[in-house]
Amino acid sequence: MIIKQVILRSLFVVLLGLSVSTGAGAVVTSGNASAYGAQAGVTALSSINVTVTPQPIASYSAPPPGSDSDMLASLSASDSESILLTTYTFALQSGLLTVNAASDVDGSGGSRSATADASVENLDLGAGTGILNLLTASTLHLTADNISSNASVTGDAGSFSTAGSSVLLDNAVLAIGGVSILGAGVGVGVTLDSNPAPNTVLLDTGLISVTLNRQIENCMAGSCSISVDAIAIEFSDFVFGGGVINGDVVIAHSEASLAGTVVPVPAAAWLFGSGLLGLTGVAKRRRVRNNANG
Repeated sequence: MIIKQVILRSLFVVLLGLSVSTGAGAVVTSGNASAYGAQAGVTALSSINVTVTPQPIASYSAPPPGSDSDMLASLSASDSESILLTTYTFALQSGLLTVNAASDVDGSGGSRSATADASVENLDLGAGTGILNLLTASTLHLTADNISSNASVTGDAGSFSTAGSSVLLDNAVLAIGGVSILGAGVGVGVTLDSNPAPNTVLLDTGLISVTLNRQIENCMAGSCSISVDAIAIEFSDFVFGGGVINGDVVIAHSEASLAGTVVPVPAAAWLFGSGLLGLTGVAKRRRVRNNANG
């Protein structure tokens, strides 16, 4: 009778250890998502300064489950500087910008998600020169009818997964004067891939870099995040007329993250090991008893 009780107790401890070690009690505790349509911080020559704070912005933190959305009918930011008869201009313009963010984290167990997306219509980004208000040369020109990005994190604590993508639809064209893009020739416009692979570096001369579908992931057992930029342009002393351009522009940014608690492995291992030791002890007693009776 005593041996039977020991066996049952040990089996219970083994099963408890197995249940803990397979993630029982893992809970997603928080979900965050945010998105913005465009952001820019650019300086050029001695006085051009084009600054666009991230806008519009959608942001949501859960629990409780919920969402946030925003839109902006249009965006227009530009600055110029005149030197003698030449006017140098940097401008960022767009049509409708739409952003969304959501998470269904409610504090209970099970798979949860955080998602965000951003879209920009009729983008027109340019830097160029003109004489007597007439455009005569283009240093940079980026146009697109529709650009979007999305980011999501799903799963349970300890088993998160990410997904992200960017879409550049309808006449997404980039031209940079003085720089050959993808072997197309100096100043020749290049049609951008409508579904670029993650972190597609279209151009990187050290003075200017253009990255499509830029993605950054950071995932561990208890947390996971991803950010996606449909288009990211960075300037570092890029030649513009009689001076240089510095700064960056990001179009259609989205990001999402989840965090949770995972049962510590040492506790699970201790329970499982204790149960096995108990069963091993019972087996040894039986062998001793059988040898004595024999």
